[in-house]
Amino acid sequence: MLMLAFYLNYDEAAVNRSSGPPAITLIILLSIDMILNFYSIAHFDKPLTGWVAFIKCILIFSYIVIFLVYLASDGPFPKSYSFWGIKADYTNVIVYSLIWIISVWDLAIIVINRKTLLYWFVDAVDMISQRQQTLETASIDDKQFEAAGSTRLVSMSPFVGRAL
Repeated sequence: MLMLAFYLNYDEAAVNRSSGPPAITLIILLSIDMILNFYSIAHFDKPLTGWVAFIKCILIFSYIVIFLVYLASDGPFPKSYSFWGIKADYTNVIVYSLIWIISVWDLAIIVINRKTLLYWFVDAVDMISQRQQTLETASIDDKQFEAAGSTRLVSMSPFVGRAL
């Protein structure tokens, strides 16, 4: 993260080059990953929560996409840039390696906590399907009220108790 930050600070035109937006995106993703890692360390005695595991899955996918973007473009750094005297060809390899190490680390965390992620996902799908069934039941009730010519009381509005 510091390598990319030094590069963006060193070269003012870096943001406008093909390597600028992926560098900024990678810095943001790494910051989110660090926050999630600190959260996991703070709650080391509890299993990983489902939303943390889901965000880590999104981060893994994002790291792979950024890696592919870097491969399609000239890489993280232009040929003329040197980081602490190291040529751009070598610093590009360092960035690629670090992206893959972080991705594999996050993937290992997901594999270890796969049941938590699976249960969280199943609970989310169940909640969505229950919500959909509730909405379908409410629409059936509305049709029955309209067919009977009755008025219905609104319960979830500022006009609670007033007939429609």
